[in-house]
Amino acid sequence: MKPFLTALLLVMATIIRAEDGKSLILEAIDAGVKAESQARTAIHSRNQSQDEETKLIYWSAAREANAKAKSAYDSAISLTQTEYGLSFPPVQDPKAARSTAQDGAWTEGLPAPRAATFMQPNYRRIRGNDGDFHFVSDVPEGDDADRVMALTDPDGRITILSFAMKMAAEYHEPGILASTIHHENHHYLELITTGWDTHEQMEIRAFTTSADAVDAFIPASNQTLREALKESIATVIAAKTAALQAGDVHSPFPSKEQERGADHGSRMPDIDKLPWQQLRGIASRGW
Repeated sequence: MKPFLTALLLVMATIIRAEDGKSLILEAIDAGVKAESQARTAIHSRNQSQDEETKLIYWSAAREANAKAKSAYDSAISLTQTEYGLSFPPVQDPKAARSTAQDGAWTEGLPAPRAATFMQPNYRRIRGNDGDFHFVSDVPEGDDADRVMALTDPDGRITILSFAMKMAAEYHEPGILASTIHHENHHYLELITTGWDTHEQMEIRAFTTSADAVDAFIPASNQTLREALKESIATVIAAKTAALQAGDVHSPFPSKEQERGADHGSRMPDIDKLPWQQLRGIASRGW
C-alpha cells in the first residue's frame, strides 16, 4: 500500500473514532436529560396528588429517575474527559493551598483529590483545619443561578450541574461539556497550587483560558457556536473586570451566614433512610 494511502486511511480511522466517541457522549447526555425530565414530571404529579400513598409512589419514581440521570451524566463526564484529554494528571497527596480570600483560612492543607461528577444541587459539610465542620452549598445563588454550569469546592470536588448538560444536548455539541470541565480544571489547579483569592479574579483568569480553548473544543464546522461562546465569555470577563475595578469583590468561600444556611440544608432528612411512617408525614406536608 502506498504511504500516502496508508496515512489517509489512518487519518480517516482517527476521525471515525473521534466521532464515535462524541456520539457516545451525546447518547449519555440525552439519556440523562430524559431521566431528569421524567423526575420533574413525577415530582409535579406528586405535588398535585392529594393521596399520601400516591405521593410516595411518585416520590419513588422521581428518586429512581434522578438516579438514572446521575448515572448517565457521570458516564458522559467520564467519556468527555477521556475523549478530550481532560483527565487531570495524578497529583500525589493534593492539598488546598493557602488562600488569601476572606473566610477561606479553614481550607489550607485540606486533602483535595480531584473528582468531577454530576450532582444535583445539595448541601454537605467539610471538616476544616480548625477542627470544625464547615458547610458548603452546591446550590447556585443569584439571578442567573439556573444558568450556572459547574462549581468547584475547596476539597477538590468539581460539580457539573444540569445546565451544562442541557446546553450540550440542545446544541448537540459535547464540546460544551468539555469546555465546562476545562474551566473548572483551572479553578482546581489554582486550589492546589497558588490558592484562591477573590471570586472575580478567579473567574477572569479561568474565563480567559476558556476563551483561548474554545476552538479546541468546538469544531470549525460550528463557527456560529464558537463565536457565540467567545462573545459570552468576553461579556463575563468584562463584567468581572468592572466589578474588580469598582472594589465589588466576593470570596469564593461561604460566609458564616451562608454556612448556617447550608448547615440547615444538610440536616434535611435522607428519604432513603427514613421509616415508612416518616415518609408518609413528609409526603403529606408536601416537603
